[in-house]
Amino acid sequence: MNKNVTLDGTWSLTNDHDLCLTFDGTQDTDFGDKVILEGTIKDVSANELSFEITNRTDPDKVKIETVALSGVWEADENNKLIFKVKRESGRHDILTFNNTWVIDEKNRIIYNYEKASLIFKKQEKTQLVFKGTWDITKENRLYYELSQSTDSGFDFKLGTSILEKNQIKGKIMVGQSEQDISITGQWKVSKDVGLSFEVNYADGQFKPIIFGGDIALNDKDNLSLKFGNGLDIKLTQDILDGKADFFTAAHSGKDEDRAEWGLDWRF
Repeated sequence: MNKNVTLDGTWSLTNDHDLCLTFDGTQDTDFGDKVILEGTIKDVSANELSFEITNRTDPDKVKIETVALSGVWEADENNKLIFKVKRESGRHDILTFNNTWVIDEKNRIIYNYEKASLIFKKQEKTQLVFKGTWDITKENRLYYELSQSTDSGFDFKLGTSILEKNQIKGKIMVGQSEQDISITGQWKVSKDVGLSFEVNYADGQFKPIIFGGDIALNDKDNLSLKFGNGLDIKLTQDILDGKADFFTAAHSGKDEDRAEWGLDWRF
């Protein structure tokens, strides 16, 4: 007779990107016992992570099983990607992805890892692609909202950044490592929205990052963008022809963080 056993515990992710279940303790298991599910992360979506377990039951037969975990994606205080597995009673188990992530030429977040396959005896590379759109919050944080989700997204603490002709460049600490990031697009100025940066995504869609600002034209035919937080950018009308390079630098003072904006002209 078959016996069905329900195992309660906490999910986590090992440094080798396997799933780990730490048992809460039942009549069949002791508290703190662990089981490692070795396999590969096959897919990520806005609210789900799919993990594929491969077992060789005999020399000529391979059995593949899939574990699907529901939850939300976030960034932790160290700018690492985490997946919060939804559990009963509103609690979450946290899977932490310790490798650094990058932004590709299509402005997507890419996470890569490599591990040895126990079945096929070779190193295998896995690439996780997160589809979403970028924004910059009033708190000078870089936010990546995942597609088809209202509660999943990565909120990164943005370090020193440079706004150039067709790029937003910045530095972000991921764990103990500093990495360069770059988002490509096109700057636009309009009376309706002020300053914006139009980002091109993989599906051919464009979505702007809105900086805002009230536009005024002074007696020297220079445009002035004034922001509600006290920032002020002065630029000539040549910006509309793409002849200006923007830059911004974030500074941390004793009392509060402040941002300084300016323009680096190239003729």
